[in-house]
Amino acid sequence: MQRQLCSILAAEQVLASLERPSLKVTLMGQFLVELDGVPVELPSRVAQSVFAYLALNAGKAIRREKLAGVFWPELPEANARNQLRHTLWRIRKAISQLGYDGLAFIPENTLHVKLCVGPGYQLDVADLLQPITSAHSTEVVMAQLAKYDELLPGFTSPRDEWVCDWHYRLEQAYACKGLLIVDRLMREGRWHEALDWGSRLIFGSPCLEPVQQRLTQAMQGLAEQWQPH
Repeated sequence: MQRQLCSILAAEQVLASLERPSLKVTLMGQFLVELDGVPVELPSRVAQSVFAYLALNAGKAIRREKLAGVFWPELPEANARNQLRHTLWRIRKAISQLGYDGLAFIPENTLHVKLCVGPGYQLDVADLLQPITSAHSTEVVMAQLAKYDELLPGFTSPRDEWVCDWHYRLEQAYACKGLLIVDRLMREGRWHEALDWGSRLIFGSPCLEPVQQRLTQAMQGLAEQWQPH
């Protein structure tokens, strides 16, 4: 009997994963949540900020008191937890208005909050944070870097301070990947492209000195290329 029940539960989980709509979250340059290509209209900036936090930590169970403390640090814990409960309800309601089960994405749990996603989950910052391997072509990584933009523009209230940490992570990832791409381009003798990417990195990059060194090397390489033999 127990084995049969386990089989039924496993089958239900498989069916649920197959029926789960495609979730796409855009956080760079704008805030946009889509289910099967249809935008989810989240009702308030705090609901958007909470959803963005969960999206960046998708699949992770976060203690409710921690989440409440991040977004309502000025309130007593009980009041902060009430605010969190209401905000999660509004997020689920926005999902349900599209005909989907909001609880399937953010289940009820008295201890934790978790955004449950399927294998088709798309998060724009994920590619940028993914380490480069030899399997990634120069063109693929350049395409990833070309999508880089400000994380959650306009999210500047005190409850959005957590965004600064993620902004720093993305800035570091962009700079590191950018330097690797410039190195690749120089090894391939693609001096014009190396100069172009070096110029992009020089603005707002936390790694100014390494970028300047590579720009100098790229200009020397370009000059040597055009020297008469």
